[in-house]
Amino acid sequence: MTNQKINNTQAAIKKALIAAIQQKGLSHFSVTDITKLAHINRSTFYLHYIDKFDLIDSYKNKIISDIKELIKSNISESMTYQNIDSNNFKTYPAIELVINYVYSEFDLFAALLGPNGDPYLEIKLKKLIAQIILDDLKRVKGNDSLTKYIPHKYALEIMVSEFFAIIELWLNQEKPEQPAEIIDIIMKSRYLSPYDILGLE
Repeated sequence: MTNQKINNTQAAIKKALIAAIQQKGLSHFSVTDITKLAHINRSTFYLHYIDKFDLIDSYKNKIISDIKELIKSNISESMTYQNIDSNNFKTYPAIELVINYVYSEFDLFAALLGPNGDPYLEIKLKKLIAQIILDDLKRVKGNDSLTKYIPHKYALEIMVSEFFAIIELWLNQEKPEQPAEIIDIIMKSRYLSPYDILGLE
């Protein structure tokens, strides 16, 4: 099998996986569903994957690995406070890279993080991002303590969940915004309190 044929088959299987999740849900589709949607035979599928769980895990593991690398390699600038009204307000590279990555795999993320997808993927990604934040916070100030006003676990959950809430809303839009707009929303949300968002002075 040539490299081009392998790539074409992988692309067809990936497209079929997304469709199968959307149509039947992650737990209910079968290898037969994938082969029919991808227009391949079962023997071709098994040349690439052991079973449907191997297929799902291959994409989940790649997503986790890619996001881990993007954030860990670019998080240092994310620990610098900025004034949202400043003319020098800058996008954090880690956020820009992650959002552009999600956009490049938009349909896959929408399927896996959607209502028919895998809730455990979101949990794993949240834990990953939370740990990276704490590790870099310790590098910056010598410890990983957060605000003194609310318990640590709740403060961390607020930080991470707000980020995911914006992404998941974006993934569920019929006409999703361009990455630059979502990046801007996420960046500004980092510095806005609920009172700011409500428009209360």
